[in-house]
Amino acid sequence: MRSPSWARKLLLGLLALGAMAQVTGCTEAEPEAEPLVRSIRWMRVTSAAGGDSRVISGIVTAVDDTSLAFEVGGTVAEVRVNLGDLVERGDVLARLDPEPFELAVRDADAELAASVAQLQRTEADLTRTQTLFEADVASRSELDRDRAARDSFRSRVEAGQARLELARRDRRRSVLRAPFRGAISVREIEPAMEIASGQTVFEMDSAEAGLRVEVQMPETLITRVSQGDAVEVTFPSMVRRGEDGAMPTVKAVVAEVGTRAGTGNAFPVRADFVEAPSGLRPGMTAEVAFKLPALDADAIKIEGVLI
Repeated sequence: MRSPSWARKLLLGLLALGAMAQVTGCTEAEPEAEPLVRSIRWMRVTSAAGGDSRVISGIVTAVDDTSLAFEVGGTVAEVRVNLGDLVERGDVLARLDPEPFELAVRDADAELAASVAQLQRTEADLTRTQTLFEADVASRSELDRDRAARDSFRSRVEAGQARLELARRDRRRSVLRAPFRGAISVREIEPAMEIASGQTVFEMDSAEAGLRVEVQMPETLITRVSQGDAVEVTFPSMVRRGEDGAMPTVKAVVAEVGTRAGTGNAFPVRADFVEAPSGLRPGMTAEVAFKLPALDADAIKIEGVLI
């Protein structure tokens, strides 16, 4: 029979083994975390500034546009077009009340007729006096008097003819016609309005000369833009369907580069479209991408490198 001391030793050994197992399980090493990889934006450093591109916002405009006004004043009798209407060259856009112009023509015509009648009478008097003078019946003073009267009424006839032509011209100008084929972009006229001579009543964009885009180029970039440069134009309002929101890109050529700065020390630059997309209208926003030539680091006296 085994002694009690032996059993006690066996129990203590089992307890020690269990404690060691627990300690080993608690101190097991945790797996190491994967290192965090951060993304960076990098650029190659060179000794000179390479060519780069700049995108500048602009506005689509018509190559030819104009403001229209009556050359005479009066009351508007009729307006035949609305905003956005497409009109042909020579179409009637609006008319003034014709009555004052008709009366002016009739008055000038009547005055001219009276002057012609008086001229004919003075010419007859001069012919008769000339005959009497040659027969020593009339004096030199009477001949000179009739000749002066004839010349006076001849001048009146010429003035009357000019007045009649002016009255007829004003009558023609009481009708406003389209100077070219295009669209009405602004309408500031309504029937029964009193219009002054020279007051703008319509603005038109030509449909014959095409469209262009105009941007304001900062003074720091204007020296790197020249006539004939090729640019690419996109239109935020003309997103293609089914192509992940892509915008159509249109090629254009720089046609005009301003020589005087305007607002904000920016210079106007205009580019003509090689082929304008359908649906494009004046006033739409455009984004113009310019490919600017490289800068020479030595020419601009830069020490080091340009980034």
